[in-house]
Amino acid sequence: MPDSPPHYPVRLTQAQRKALAEIAPELADRLNLDEPDQRTMPFTVAELKVIRKQAAASACHASTGMKRNSFRHVADLTTQALDRSQGIGAIQVTERLYQFKITLKDIAPAIWRRIQVKDCTLKKLHEHIQTAMGWTNSHLYGFKINDQEYGDPHLLDDEFANGEFEDSTGTKLTDILPRSGKRLRFEYEYDFGDSWHHEVVFEGCLRAERGGRYPVCVEGKRACPLEDVGGTSGYEEYLEAMADPDHERHDEFMGWRGPFDPEAFDPAKATKAMRRVKQRTTNSATTGDDSTQMNPKRITIIPCIHGKLTRDGKISEPDIYWIMEKWLERHPDIKTRTQDILVSRGTMTLPHGGKTDLIRATIIVGEDIEGYDPAQDLDLYEYFLSDDQGDREPPQRS
Repeated sequence: MPDSPPHYPVRLTQAQRKALAEIAPELADRLNLDEPDQRTMPFTVAELKVIRKQAAASACHASTGMKRNSFRHVADLTTQALDRSQGIGAIQVTERLYQFKITLKDIAPAIWRRIQVKDCTLKKLHEHIQTAMGWTNSHLYGFKINDQEYGDPHLLDDEFANGEFEDSTGTKLTDILPRSGKRLRFEYEYDFGDSWHHEVVFEGCLRAERGGRYPVCVEGKRACPLEDVGGTSGYEEYLEAMADPDHERHDEFMGWRGPFDPEAFDPAKATKAMRRVKQRTTNSATTGDDSTQMNPKRITIIPCIHGKLTRDGKISEPDIYWIMEKWLERHPDIKTRTQDILVSRGTMTLPHGGKTDLIRATIIVGEDIEGYDPAQDLDLYEYFLSDDQGDREPPQRS
């Protein structure tokens, strides 16, 4: 039995439905003419075209101004429905898939993934990209779409205050993609320190397979670089050293993460990872476990530390976690309610030129924390930045 043609909804008042019944009596039984207020009526594309033509013609010859307005509104509303039936709108929302190709820039041979996802926010697309590529979602991210930048307001406080970013947590794919379904290229950046730039291409919409599960990673090539390897130049050095047992840094890199195959990639494993993230989000939304669903409170325990550099120009990670440990020791009441700790890294351009590393650590708790003033822990940061740390124990507060 062939599938019935898709139907597109049109919301009509009682007066508009009665006007429509006059020009299309064959539809009268479907129009709920006795029901007051607005009702949403589904029509096929063929029906919409006939209704629009007849309503526009009837508006020119209506006997009263009220009927003329009703016919005009019916013509306008069916025109809007026909517009929705084209491009992206040709596939109903519940069946619509968005296909993207993500390619890591400035690396050859190319590292890329092709994914299919349902409509979602840009933040959720970020999570899909993370898991499909093989990143660990440990750093800041941002999108640049049609010259507008998007990011998470909880993680980019200063940038949002300056009006540089739009909210990725509230912007959906349908808000930024062409309704025509035409291809669109935009940029996704991950880790503002290592600066992994990705080209994202929206390739169009498809109809989901009946019984299919999504999201899915359709295909891709080559392994994702390692986190904190130092960007594209650091990754090139890493691959060179790993391929040459006589390289001066071979043993160092082997001891860091062990063996690594840059050609390895399995789309089935990437798909499983994407669905695990989706399932965790779905379960959290229904059980109340997810901090983002609870409107969590966030406390920045390391507001923004810079200038404390090691010999290789990077902030020493043990130093950062030392501060976090000392902070939590000072606030055991908050420690017991801590759900997660986010560590974000980036860079800052200095007034005299050049750049320095930045780092911010934020804890997430599921309830209000009253009475905490970050100023009371300034001695921790001042001690961290000082040259004389002695045995690394901060001075006791009086």
